[in-house]
Amino acid sequence: MMKNANSHRLYRASRIKDILRIARERASQPEQRTKQWLSRELGISYRALTAIEEGDAPPTLELAISWCEALEDRIAKEKILYIYGIQALPPTDPRLLADMSTQLINFLQELAEAGAAAKELQRISVSKRPGKEFNPLELEEIQRLLKQILDVRHASYCIANVAEEAWGVARESVKHQWVQQSVANDVVIKSIDEYEKYMKDRNYEQHIQHIVQQNGAL
Repeated sequence: MMKNANSHRLYRASRIKDILRIARERASQPEQRTKQWLSRELGISYRALTAIEEGDAPPTLELAISWCEALEDRIAKEKILYIYGIQALPPTDPRLLADMSTQLINFLQELAEAGAAAKELQRISVSKRPGKEFNPLELEEIQRLLKQILDVRHASYCIANVAEEAWGVARESVKHQWVQQSVANDVVIKSIDEYEKYMKDRNYEQHIQHIVQQNGAL
């Protein structure tokens, strides 16, 4: 289900039709710009494709992604994923992506600032009294520090984009390697069964905590 509760998102779900239409009309290959070619690639009718572009039949997420991939439009795909809440950040304007050297310098700068922010958050964490809520000014400062840390993620995406565009290093291959290593290191939840076990254990712990709160220490 699409996450539409976040009013801070740059793009609205109602503009998906325009994103897909622009991706087709501005495709790099002339034949890809035709509705006939794209409808064949997607396995849908010409009429269905037209209905999607006109906003009469909103596409599924899977179809929207396939649409972007067929046209090899990474930016359109990232916009779709951002609208659905699957990707945390909107795509970076490709005109702002300079060469790799510049991106690496920017990444190191963001990393240094994130390190300083992390140290400040650590200080806040140590000094926080149990049960005491943060006041509005403190929350604003925490948000600013977290934003600096999030900047590192954005900078890393920029490096990956340049590596793909300029060096031909596929981002999907890098992601696949990351997932494999994360599974080997037990960093990620590896299966649905493991997820179910986690949820069962979590619910049990919450149940025990509730009993303790109601009746005192066991």
